[in-house]
Amino acid sequence: MYNDVSVLTVSEIGVTMSNKSVAKTFRFKPEIAEMLKRLAKRERRSMTNLIEVMLLEREQEARARGLVVSGSAAAEPCNDSV
Repeated sequence: MYNDVSVLTVSEIGVTMSNKSVAKTFRFKPEIAEMLKRLAKRERRSMTNLIEVMLLEREQEARARGLVVSGSAAAEPCNDSV
């Protein structure tokens, strides 16, 4: 059933009150999982840290374009001037 998918367990960015990370499981195609491993090794990061850095960079890019990444899956227009 899942022959074409690799399963990696990564930690979610610590956003709880206790600032502890939360374990999450993501499914990636094997080639994406290998790419993640290669990139992490090249940058001397853990896969978890690489994913966190990529997400934070993506959020900064969204904010620079006037979008706010909210808790939902969708980005919303930024109303910082209000």
